[in-house]
Amino acid sequence: MGSSASPASLYSYQLLNHANYADVTGTTNNSNLPSSLSLDQYPDVVGKAAFDPGFGHYEVYGMARFFDDRTLVAGSRDNNTTVGWGAGAATLLPVVPKFLDFQGSFLAGQGIGRYGSAGLSDVVVNPITGKLDALSEVEALAGLVAHPNDRLDVYGYAGFEQAARKDIYGTTGGFGNPAYAPAALLTEGSTTSSSNVQAASVEQATIGAWYSFYKGSYGLMRVGLSDSYSRLRIFNLPNENMNVVMVSLRYYPF
Repeated sequence: MGSSASPASLYSYQLLNHANYADVTGTTNNSNLPSSLSLDQYPDVVGKAAFDPGFGHYEVYGMARFFDDRTLVAGSRDNNTTVGWGAGAATLLPVVPKFLDFQGSFLAGQGIGRYGSAGLSDVVVNPITGKLDALSEVEALAGLVAHPNDRLDVYGYAGFEQAARKDIYGTTGGFGNPAYAPAALLTEGSTTSSSNVQAASVEQATIGAWYSFYKGSYGLMRVGLSDSYSRLRIFNLPNENMNVVMVSLRYYPF
């Protein structure tokens, strides 16, 4: 910004938070911040409107988030606030009344990673200024639930959460930078791994069923069976996949 110095030469600062600080001078990547630093100094602001026009249920919602840090650069201390935001919608539709329901939800914005089930990153440190840059993200879910009879529910869901690359600053910093080479994840037989990997997206599809085998004066008992397939996409590393089959037993006394 008017300076002839390269970005790498400016890559020196500290993040401060009261008595704690993280010295990130000379580090190669800053996508994961130390747990000693709290970045949410103010409450999130969330608003939602719901509609029931007679067929289905509809919602629209939005939020604002505030990420703060205090930097020490060349002897100068500054407080910095980055505003994150998100907007989305959801619906529940009785496609075939009392037999087949559709559910869908969507959320997009910047700095909304922690609002998703996968808990993707909210922000990344700008490797030139030390300020926090909110990451763009999209979250979506769609599913169908069938009720063949009053005791059996069969369902299928698919969804994803995806974070975008952040601008590359001429260093190995930023988010999703092709120049950054994280250590491999923990594998069988290995005792060390890197926690500084950068998740690009998490995708999952699941199918299953619940059967209510007892309904009476003592409550409700159900047995469930599900199978889910998940894929973790990581910047600059191979994808990770996992399949999980679960059997569940639930008792509802009331």
